[in-house]
Parts: sequence; C-alpha cells; structure tokens
Amino acid sequence: MSVTGSGSLVINAADYGASPSASGTTNTTAINNAIAAAKSSPGANTVFIPAGTYNVTGTINISGNPANRNNWGIQLVGAGNWATRLIQQSTTAVTVLFDAIGGAGLSGIYLGQSGTATDGAAIKIINQSGYIDLTSFTIENYYVGVLIYGTSPDPNTVLTNVAINLDNFRVLGCIQNSVAVYNSADVFMSNFILAAAANEPSVAQLGHIRLYDQAQAITMVNGDVIGGRYSMTTEAAAYTSSHIPERNNITNMYFDSSVYGVVLNKSQEFDFVNCWFATASSAAGVTLQYTQSMRFTNCKFYNNGFAGIQTTVNSKYVTLTACDFQSNSKASSGGYAGCQFDGGAQNFQVLGCVGNNELFGGLQAAALYIGPSSDKFIVSNNNFNGTSGGGIINSAGTSSTKIVSQNLG
Repeated sequence: MSVTGSGSLVINAADYGASPSASGTTNTTAINNAIAAAKSSPGANTVFIPAGTYNVTGTINISGNPANRNNWGIQLVGAGNWATRLIQQSTTAVTVLFDAIGGAGLSGIYLGQSGTATDGAAIKIINQSGYIDLTSFTIENYYVGVLIYGTSPDPNTVLTNVAINLDNFRVLGCIQNSVAVYNSADVFMSNFILAAAANEPSVAQLGHIRLYDQAQAITMVNGDVIGGRYSMTTEAAAYTSSHIPERNNITNMYFDSSVYGVVLNKSQEFDFVNCWFATASSAAGVTLQYTQSMRFTNCKFYNNGFAGIQTTVNSKYVTLTACDFQSNSKASSGGYAGCQFDGGAQNFQVLGCVGNNELFGGLQAAALYIGPSSDKFIVSNNNFNGTSGGGIINSAGTSSTKIVSQNLG
C-alpha cells in the first residue's frame, strides 16, 4: 500500500503477487485480492497495476452493493493502455466484471486475448451498476469488447445499468460486438475507434455497436467505426413501445467499409448529426426496418454497394435534412438510388439535400427513389443534378399528401 500526494490510498497489485512472470491464475487472484484490500481499507479507492504484460485466467471482479457508498469508487488503473497489458488465457471468460457497483472505473489498461475467443467479454457491466467511468483503454480480439448487460425489458422497472461513460478508447478485432448495450440507459461514448479489416465478415458479426431492447439515452460522439460485418445494429425481442432501443443521439461519427453497413431494426427516436455512411460492400449504407422517427441531419451517404440509405415499408417518420447522397450503387451499377424509400413508405421528408454521381465510383440510378403506394411525404429544396437516371424517380405519384416541389434535377 502506498499513499499518493492527494492523500488517497493506492493499493499496488504487485504487493499482492501480481507479476509479469506469474501465472494467469496467480495474477487473477492477486488483482482480486488487491481489490478486496481496497474495499476494506478506509480511504483506499485505487488499485494500481504497474507496467508490464500480465497473463490472467478468469475474471477480475469489481463488485459491491450500489446502495452501499462504502463500496463506491473502486478504480482499476494501469500505467497506460499500451504499458499495462492484461492478456486473457481463457477463450470464454469475462476479464473485468463490474457487478452491482457504483462509482467505479478502469483506465490506462490494455485488455488482450491470447486465443480465438468463443464467448465472454473484455469488460462486462451488470446488476444495477452505475456511474462507471472507463477511460483510456484498448481492447483487442475478444468475443465482445464492452458488454453493458441488463436482463429485464420491463418498462415498469428501473433499467439495470445507468450512467456509464466510455472515453478515449479503442476496440479492435472483436468477433461479435465491439460495444453492446442491452437494457441499459444513459451510456456516453466519446473519442473512440472500433476497427476491423475492411469488409471483414468474421469480425463485428452482430455489429461493432449493438443496441438491444431497452437501450435508451445512448450518446455517441466523435467515433470512427471501421470494417467488419456490420457497423451498427439495433434490435429488440419484440417491436413494443418502451421495450426497444429509443431516444439515442449519434454525432460526428464515421461508419465506413463494413459488409452490411448500419442496420436499424425495431427502434425509434434516433438522431444522427454530421455522420458519414460509406462503402458498405453488399448493402445500403443505412437500412431502416421497423423503425419510427429516425432523423438524419447533415449526413453523407457515399459509395455504398446498394443505396446510400434504404427505408423499408415498415418504417415511418424518417427525416433527412441537408444530407448528401453521392455515387452509391457501386455493387449494382444503376440498380439503386442514393436515397431509397421502398413501396408503401409513409410520413417521410427529404429537405435541402444534394445527390449526384460526381464523386467516387458508384453509379446510383437516381438521387431519390420513392416506391409505389408511398404517401404523406414532403420532398423539397433539393439539388439532385448529375445522376444518370434523373434526380427523382417518383413511382408514388403526386397529390395533396405527396408534396414534391422546388427541386433541381
């Protein structure tokens, strides 16, 4: 045990047997013993792991009772996210578990996987944990990178985990998800990279980012999501109000070079601002299905295999404002539009957008396609000059509930 200059006590895991030369089992036990010592020592809240590469086997458990403030504030701290390296020897384990704990955190640590993971996660947060800060960390080659997991989709109960902050981090090469949020709220992600090789189908198989059931009040800012099977997916066990991902905000994000792009299913009330959706090789940059009230502002849909953004018949109240649809349909020349509303789409708006084939290699059939039987839409003040099939292909016709006006192209 040592004393910092600020007066708070720091527990050094090396004093409890953690060593780069020790076995995975020994290091796991040593770090858990150091955490237990921090909990039992008045004024101690930090467990420090010095620089070095430490094999671990099993789970480092930061647990407690969120109602008991005496267990708040446990911080697992390394010397830097390339300097302190924890290498998991199990291919199915959770490496760091936050279980029913408040005010805890992790920083300055690299979490790696020694083999090919088939289950588990680098970091898992469960059981009404809250006020968790994860900063300056790197995760590589796990099954799931960060899993924030709540079990109950009951809208009459408090969501399982709240107030989770992830900042300045990288998640690389994770098989199922980089970050997954299930039945949890108030998660803030900022300044991050989630990466795989371009169009790599064996990584991010369910999405670099996955929001499931009651994933609500999720904010993502300043992120780069690269490669893999899916950039981002949303899903719910049933399309029922208050049981689905909703009321989430995504700003200044790049979604680039995945196989199937961003697929938003069974969700509502998302705002995308200043985002880039590009080079999905075998799908639209964004696919909307069973969604409501999705809004895209100043977003770019570039060079995707199919449409830039495609809205199915089961989605409504989509609004695109000041967006740009450029050179999409690269996998099927002339087969898709930059922005595509399939037949039967309802209650959508396309306002002040731009679309043409003057950038990149794709050749979209039109800037905007509106399918048969679509209704209750406004398309106005757009510049769609420069597409081979015309600016707008409107198969729905016009009427007082189908407003198409003041467009170029």
